[in-house]
Amino acid sequence: MKILPLTLLPPLLGMALLTLGNGFFGTLTTLQLQSMQHSVWAIGWVSTLYFSGMIIGSYFAQNLIVRMRYSKAYLVFALSLATAALLQGFIPQVWLWAITRAVSAFCLAGMFIVTDSWLLAAVEDRQKGQIMAISLLSYYTFQAASQLFLKIRFPQEWMAFALIAALACLSILPIIFAKQAAPLEHNKLASPRLFFKKAPFGLSAGLVAGLMFAMVYTMFPLFLSEAGLSPSKIANVMSVTLIGGALLQLPIGKISDSFDRRKVLASVALGIAIIALLMACSYQNYAILLALSFIFGGFIFAIYPLSISHTSDYVGKALAVSAVSIITLIYSAGSMIGPLLMSAFMSGIGKMGFFAYSIISCGALGLYGIYSVVKYQAVQPQHFEAKFPEEAIGENQIETKPKPE
Repeated sequence: MKILPLTLLPPLLGMALLTLGNGFFGTLTTLQLQSMQHSVWAIGWVSTLYFSGMIIGSYFAQNLIVRMRYSKAYLVFALSLATAALLQGFIPQVWLWAITRAVSAFCLAGMFIVTDSWLLAAVEDRQKGQIMAISLLSYYTFQAASQLFLKIRFPQEWMAFALIAALACLSILPIIFAKQAAPLEHNKLASPRLFFKKAPFGLSAGLVAGLMFAMVYTMFPLFLSEAGLSPSKIANVMSVTLIGGALLQLPIGKISDSFDRRKVLASVALGIAIIALLMACSYQNYAILLALSFIFGGFIFAIYPLSISHTSDYVGKALAVSAVSIITLIYSAGSMIGPLLMSAFMSGIGKMGFFAYSIISCGALGLYGIYSVVKYQAVQPQHFEAKFPEEAIGENQIETKPKPE
């Protein structure tokens, strides 16, 4: 595989340092609010504003990135996030924390868009699945490692937030001192309507990715508890699920680079539906539950990077920033409404609603993918040589080009 290591290393290293701080940031905020004896309602509002900031940032941050280019935009986002973290450490007012968490989420969305679009622009078209898998594997690994900061006993509470700010600032160094600049020189913006028209399957996958990803962290433990598992066994199942989500990223990404990515994405979605059905029939067997949870997590976590890779396949590299931005926006929206939809399913039909939700949402995505494969031609990678997005879109988009009879 031909990769540009000097081009790929800065965004990957920057993301690693950023994730170390941000993963700790989210957990620390919740624990600090609880220790200050704020109500569950107040904590919920802070969390809601955080996701709202993520959604707003997913759409509007692209404007700053296109105008300032990758390095400068990343610098602005990182310093703003560091400032927000320091304000939380020195001013423990819940209303201010709600604002700073929203600002942090806005900046975080911008930095993720910078790194993901940088990576997509730096590799060949048949390497997108692999590089997105590596990116997500790095993210999950350092997010897990970030929780170890909770074991540190800081002399004063503000020092924990200072550590988060320091890591955000350190993540700037690989970006601004990169020996090779970000490879994309002709960034252009595009409206969401264009992506809905040109790559509806990719956007649908992004939405389902958000619906399912949030469900893993919020409702899966609830199902396991209602199924009668002990806290120790619940912890084991969740760990296996997350490990599967990390380890299966790279092989699935490599497969998607070798075949029509729509087929891989549809297979993953249908695989989730099938595994959910098997889990519904055999969840009382602990060993089988562990094995299925490993694959369940791996497939669920693969939908998001596949959706980004698939969408970027049909718009060209010049629209990489907008493609990542729109997918992140839809993914964030799905993450917000996913737990609510799952709650409705489980309230209506009991704990088995967990599996019904998974089967319906992923089954529908898989069937849509099959329809796309049957109805439209596959993209031709050699068409990506166009320098401007209008050319790339006109050449590559399969969803407006039916298969010949």
